[in-house]
Amino acid sequence: MTLIRPGMLAGLMIVIINGCYDSGHRHLDVDTMEESDAEESDTVESPEVDLNEDELDVPDIDVEDMPPPCEFGALMDNVQLTFHERYPYNAALPTMVYTGSEFAIVWLDNRNTLGEEDELFCTAVTPSGEKVFEDLQLTQGADPGYVNFPDAAFSGSEIGVVFKKFAEGEEYRADLYFIRLTLDGTMMGSETGLTTDDPAGLSDRPLIAFSGNGYGIAWTRVPSLMFMRLDIDGNPVGEELVLDPDFQPGREFSLIHAGSAFAMVWDRDGEKIAFARVSDEGAVVDGPRDLTSGSLDHSPSIAFDGAGYGVVYEKPTLEPHDNNLYFFGLSPEGERLSPDDIRLTDDLEYPHNPKIIHNGSEYAVVWYNNNASGVFLDRLDEDGNLKGESFMITDTLIHTNRFPIVPAEDYYAAVWEYGENLMFGRFGCLDRVDP
Repeated sequence: MTLIRPGMLAGLMIVIINGCYDSGHRHLDVDTMEESDAEESDTVESPEVDLNEDELDVPDIDVEDMPPPCEFGALMDNVQLTFHERYPYNAALPTMVYTGSEFAIVWLDNRNTLGEEDELFCTAVTPSGEKVFEDLQLTQGADPGYVNFPDAAFSGSEIGVVFKKFAEGEEYRADLYFIRLTLDGTMMGSETGLTTDDPAGLSDRPLIAFSGNGYGIAWTRVPSLMFMRLDIDGNPVGEELVLDPDFQPGREFSLIHAGSAFAMVWDRDGEKIAFARVSDEGAVVDGPRDLTSGSLDHSPSIAFDGAGYGVVYEKPTLEPHDNNLYFFGLSPEGERLSPDDIRLTDDLEYPHNPKIIHNGSEYAVVWYNNNASGVFLDRLDEDGNLKGESFMITDTLIHTNRFPIVPAEDYYAAVWEYGENLMFGRFGCLDRVDP
């Protein structure tokens, strides 16, 4: 399913009229034309130009060698990964990493607890969706408590997973734990408690990113947005950082690593988008600073394109129920490249929970379309301009900006909840990727 937005047909007419064609970017170089003050009967003569073909360096262009415009779509039939037949048995909150040849997936599952407490499970699949090994349970129901909000990062040789765990027997206590997995799903050592020294025990919703020599963890601890570093084995390093002391519960934030620093964006008070960078040594080198000056800006996500950052976020326009998605670029230090945002969606789409990634040549934004009741993907050029039409990945609901989609070579792979089960699929240019 695709969406053709207002202005796309007009844009196509402009391209045809000017004799230009651009398969991805929407920036067209058109000669500037100024109005002439001459009367209609006057003749405007162009200056004569002596063109010597031998002196012109005009490259030969073979039209047949130019890649065709991308026809974006599903590269395979979606593959069902779990097989729960009825509620309350279900699989939920998957996270996924690409290891270079396979996709490792970690998720919550209650198949072995009579549909009650969730435990962590993992598997790996090939690009065709075939399981490399059968589902493995990582945490045990006999252990105190149950788990929630897993997130994973690939170190190049192993997989680091952070998750929230409720303590059994306590009125309410939640801490963060870390585990390491081999590529065949074997757990290396035991769980490492990351926040068990916190008297309040109110840690929640962790995110993880790999730096090259360790991990960075961002999470919420009521009422703050926090950050810590881990060494390669998952042990805390240095002091915890408070990035926002007044972070409201339920607000979204996003964490990546790029260059020699971790970069974060978050929803400050449900009004502005904030940014900060933390060096690999644990120092705040940029920010925290506000990136937007509006009100009700929320649900940000950040990606690195090799030269700077791209940020997408959600804000209402005109009426409270008319949400739209916007994009802006940042320098490597987190300075805005332009004061103007690029609008990505139309009012009637009522988008929610965007997530942005970069594959080395373009951005991709996945988001939930409340009007069409499905998850859509938009491709953007390096400047944030839309490339082609929106593509519908699935007609299911997503609840946060953590939709697990990853770039892999020349396509995208995603895993998502569908009813009580998980689905896997790949998406890309149909005429450029071997299905």
